[in-house]
Amino acid sequence: MPRSNREYLLRYCDQANNDIERALDRLQMLSDAYGGVYKPMDNEPMPELKDEQTDYGGPHGQYQQYVDINAQLLMTVLANMKLFRQQHM
Repeated sequence: MPRSNREYLLRYCDQANNDIERALDRLQMLSDAYGGVYKPMDNEPMPELKDEQTDYGGPHGQYQQYVDINAQLLMTVLANMKLFRQQHM
């Protein structure tokens, strides 16, 4: 039985939100790896997001800053997607 356009849009919106959240998790891993906070070989759980600003020092500070800027942009996209879903669906 065919679905309505609204059901398709809801499904695609939920999939996009999940994809963006996964991408944010991966960007957090990259940022922590560049900052020296997280090393994949430690076998420890990922650290929580920090609200404090870092000085982006160290050998890979520019890469960490670039990843953090992309993460901020993705957080804006995620907030807009959630707002769109609430208001229009």
